[in-house]
Amino acid sequence: MVDVKSNLSDARDLGKGLLYNLLGVLAKISKALFVFVAARFYGLEALGLYVLAWSVADISSKLGLWGMDKSLVRDIARFNTDRSAQGKQHLGSLIYFSFGVGLVASLLVALGLYLAGPLIAVSIFHEIQLIVPLRLLALAVPFVVLTQLFIATTKGLRMMQYEVLVRQGIEPLVLLVGTLVLIPFDAGPLGLISAHIVASLVAAVAACVVALNKFKHLGWKHRPLGKKEKVETLRFTSPIALTAVLNLAVSRTDILLVGALINSASAGLYGIVVEITAVVKVVFLGLEPVFAPIVAELYHTQQKQRLKRNYQLVTRWLLAGGFYRLWHWRYFPGKSSPYSISIPPRPITLWPYWPLPMGSSAVFAAPKA
Repeated sequence: MVDVKSNLSDARDLGKGLLYNLLGVLAKISKALFVFVAARFYGLEALGLYVLAWSVADISSKLGLWGMDKSLVRDIARFNTDRSAQGKQHLGSLIYFSFGVGLVASLLVALGLYLAGPLIAVSIFHEIQLIVPLRLLALAVPFVVLTQLFIATTKGLRMMQYEVLVRQGIEPLVLLVGTLVLIPFDAGPLGLISAHIVASLVAAVAACVVALNKFKHLGWKHRPLGKKEKVETLRFTSPIALTAVLNLAVSRTDILLVGALINSASAGLYGIVVEITAVVKVVFLGLEPVFAPIVAELYHTQQKQRLKRNYQLVTRWLLAGGFYRLWHWRYFPGKSSPYSISIPPRPITLWPYWPLPMGSSAVFAAPKA
């Protein structure tokens, strides 16, 4: 009876998390509207400069994050059930250390990006107009990192609704509104970047309010984390940080190459298509955030049978979510992909994600949490 209740509880948490994250993906329609507004009223070149600058800043922010979001999810899932004074002290120390590392690293990354802006803009993209956008978006890196850290604290509690509310609701909406408000000023890429910085700041403040409300019971005074625990945490997060940078760099390679080898206007056009095709990853994006804390808790408590059943459940859902692509390739092998576009003078194809790589990402990456 206990196993049945546990299985239902895990499935309910997975289902609720998937639902919240799917709603968040749908809420990102404001981001899709943003790229259309930007292209229509600011021009493709302005959108392209913004997209290139943000791609570089976003990749750099993963170094500033240094995997501390995953560490927070893991540690909160493992230790939040300990309500003793010592347990609260330990958890508070872990949270403080994670935020300290993330804040210092993000400030260093922002400084490095600000100083390296001219080199990146001229040597790689051959766009002198990209210098100012890169330097301005460097200011957003600490806000982006803090937002992800604050939201990670709620993920450790298996609460996905705040990810949806803040990062996939408030932030894209503020970005869209800011872009609309700045249209009369004819600010070009600086208008888009200004709206982005404001949206990042608002998201960081909103996420901070949520996290403080959820963890106010821990208090404000905590002893410094021991050297051994600091080393263990950094050993855990360092490979994750490097993997996150490489993964994001690979996923942005296409748009970076468009900007470097063609021009910023083509990068802007390509960015519109990328936003549209992002819906292909909807199932994986919905499951991955909620699966990690469940795995962390069950692995820490050595509940291997529940862990196995959760892997089986998630694998089935991922395969079911990717069934459309398998069906399309099985019965319409000769049909061209609806995700192909051409940007003169060369063709560019946006290949949709296979369900099996999506499944392997969740199944093999989750134990890291």
